[in-house]
Amino acid sequence: MSDKLNILGYPMIFPRSQGTQAREGRVIAADIGGSRARLGLFQGQHGQLQLLNMKSYNTHEFDSFIQLFQSFYQPDTSDVRALCLGVAGPVIEGAVRGTNFPWVIKKKELVTQLPDIPVSILNDMEASAYGLGTLNESQLHTVVAGDPRPGNAALIAPGTGLGEVGIYFNGRGFRPFSSEGGHCDFAPRTSLEIDLWHYLKPQFHHISWERLISGPGILRIYQFLRQQDHTAAGKEQPFDNPESITKAALSGTSDLCDQTVGLFFKFLAVECAQLALKFNAAAGVFIGGSIVPQLITLLDTKRFAEHFQQAGRLQHYLQGIPVRVVNQENTPIWGAAAYALSTVTRTPRTS
Repeated sequence: MSDKLNILGYPMIFPRSQGTQAREGRVIAADIGGSRARLGLFQGQHGQLQLLNMKSYNTHEFDSFIQLFQSFYQPDTSDVRALCLGVAGPVIEGAVRGTNFPWVIKKKELVTQLPDIPVSILNDMEASAYGLGTLNESQLHTVVAGDPRPGNAALIAPGTGLGEVGIYFNGRGFRPFSSEGGHCDFAPRTSLEIDLWHYLKPQFHHISWERLISGPGILRIYQFLRQQDHTAAGKEQPFDNPESITKAALSGTSDLCDQTVGLFFKFLAVECAQLALKFNAAAGVFIGGSIVPQLITLLDTKRFAEHFQQAGRLQHYLQGIPVRVVNQENTPIWGAAAYALSTVTRTPRTS
């Protein structure tokens, strides 16, 4: 890992410093999502990060993040110099209430666990964006080639929920800013999609993109299509979880599952386009999260590009924007580690 955001050609800008160069010491980083939490211990030296230890936990097996943190942190063996959390939820005045898990995480409580060192809490997508700076081109899969230009970028990540983040370009480098755009309204375009909206309305007061472009969303799309096509539904046993649906689609054993994944990718393409327009993401749109890399062999790039570039008078603008899939699952925790390292003072702390 270095200060250079190689995949965009400019450095990542950290708010408390000019970067991570010359920063040294151990840092703890965390990626806390709706179902899993990953904690890692990293060693920073000359701006480079080395992973020393990482563990994954089921968030629902712990009553609080403090309880989980205490199971990971060993104060006798870890001279930790900074802590940074990437959390799935809006961060407000140093606190975050999880969107898809039951914790409230407060910076002031974390400071009591690690006094006298920098403690940071970021939205998980903001951490993911910082994590782009740890990647190289081999860890990306191009969906739409485009013609990248100097400007902003964007990152979207379907998982348990739908994360979105903007990456602002100031002419010298990139600075992520958090967003809760995944909770904006789903906008149906066809009669089938309008029927889908009506199908979901009794279940949800508010139908957001997250209700569809996510793991649970895959199951909702499948259940809707199964209800719509009784003939196809009668030919196969029903699936009751997104993992089974995607597995059947990958194996080619279910037409309904194949249609489900196709509609999922269409919605993803449409929302990628809306994100690109809202953030003026001329430098590109990146797709993170755990779902899309697993389904990459089913992604029809030509059809995806058609849906992505369908924007009326702005079609020519979207044709120049590249879309790439991030194939590195742990990008958020590496981004949180890079952020933590940027907050470390240049000289080791004394006891």
